[in-house]
Amino acid sequence: IVSHPNRQVVLTYFEVSSRYFKSLESGLKSLVVSRLLGCMKHPHLTVRNRSAYFFLKVVEAMDNDSHQLLRDGTAFRDLIDVFSGLAADRLDGVSVLLDPEAEVHLLEALSLLVCSAACD
Repeated sequence: IVSHPNRQVVLTYFEVSSRYFKSLESGLKSLVVSRLLGCMKHPHLTVRNRSAYFFLKVVEAMDNDSHQLLRDGTAFRDLIDVFSGLAADRLDGVSVLLDPEAEVHLLEALSLLVCSAACD
């Protein structure tokens, strides 16, 4: 789905996935999180920006068990890659990865994850 040539298909997939995230089984949750983070490198800016928003919605929908998905495995590495790319762009004075609003969504998601990890 992520590599589908029509960006509306990708966006609709993530919209539905984020809306019903709580009802997904653990394996599918991991897949959705990984694909969302991978979509931050999508060639189309709108897909990258909406992926940041959907990632925030997924993090808000996560329970304590779901937060474990990000602490283990490839999803955590993908998250680090996204934030290191964002930080590198900021240090260079350019932001080609995301719009400012999408950056705020990502930073809010990160703060929620940090707070939940601190509470555990």
